[in-house]
Amino acid sequence: MKKWKRWFGIALTAVMMTGCAGTAGTPKETTAQPAETDAKETPAPEAEAQSQEAAGAHEFSSMTLRFGTTSAEGTLVVTTMKDFADRVSKATGGKVEVQIFPASQLGNVSEMAEQAQMGALDMCMNQPANLADMGIENMGVLGLPYLFSSYEQRWNVLFGEIGEELLGNITDSDAQLIGFGYYPDGARNFFTIDKKPIRKLEDVKGMKLRVQSFKVDNDMAIALGASPTPTSTSEMYSAIQSGIVDGAEQPVAAYYNNKFYEVSKYLTLDEHTYNTLVIIFSKSIWNNLEPELQTVLRESWTDAVTDAKPEILKAEKEYLTKIAEAGVEIIELSDKEKWAEAMAPVYESNASNLTDMVERIRAVTE
Repeated sequence: MKKWKRWFGIALTAVMMTGCAGTAGTPKETTAQPAETDAKETPAPEAEAQSQEAAGAHEFSSMTLRFGTTSAEGTLVVTTMKDFADRVSKATGGKVEVQIFPASQLGNVSEMAEQAQMGALDMCMNQPANLADMGIENMGVLGLPYLFSSYEQRWNVLFGEIGEELLGNITDSDAQLIGFGYYPDGARNFFTIDKKPIRKLEDVKGMKLRVQSFKVDNDMAIALGASPTPTSTSEMYSAIQSGIVDGAEQPVAAYYNNKFYEVSKYLTLDEHTYNTLVIIFSKSIWNNLEPELQTVLRESWTDAVTDAKPEILKAEKEYLTKIAEAGVEIIELSDKEKWAEAMAPVYESNASNLTDMVERIRAVTE
């Protein structure tokens, strides 16, 4: 009974959020359903013909899809999502609209995943660790610390045989989700307050560090000698400013955009994990989409994220320059192999059944 009430509450919240976002109608009308068109806005025959020509021979049904993320407005993640939406609109002659909901408007990663499971949300960005916690264990491999050797190597894993296999694991699971794609963000790094720089592994011992709430992240902090300190994302800035924690970790772009340089003096480029966002689609909704639209959606995302790749790499360099100009010392490790070696208990506890997958990933070259 409690579980039923919780799911009902999530669905009700999704409906209310949709209303607040300015989308009229019932949930049935706003999630992967044909969109109503005002008679006075009906396109002229010439415009209609041009739209159909642009979309190819196939005539798509009018509908709206909702795409949620915790990433903030203005980030490259959201910019890429909007590019995806534009591509879908163009490829369908304007018939299919993808609405973007950034900044946790539709909930956190767990809440959005549950909405997608119920068919209350079409698609969303999610974290590998959250999907692993939902029972899709193989996805947890993408969140293992010090697994990838570089951004390029991680890219080749995601957009190669292994990445497709992992998306298939989502689709084939009982989670009622479709593994749709990836957004390969930059590496996550530690940053700390004044007088507490992290220059080598020994410096981490005894530190209170805010890490993500997933088990693998807590295990990582403990293995490094730190004390993982729970803090919500919204309270992270004040927790660092007040000294509740000695530091935290974020991708470089998030570190800058959230202005953590104002309250931390050191950024250590340890690159413990690469922030891999997994895009999931509601299976009940996906299975009701026509195959031609499924193809458009997949191809549009692949094109959008491929075009975003050089911008992601360029932006990270620009952010590092801005961070240094803000007075933050950027530290590169000389003992990174020690950090990786310290992860043995983390792998034993979180990936004992993923040994073959770990080896396959490490065998992928740049």
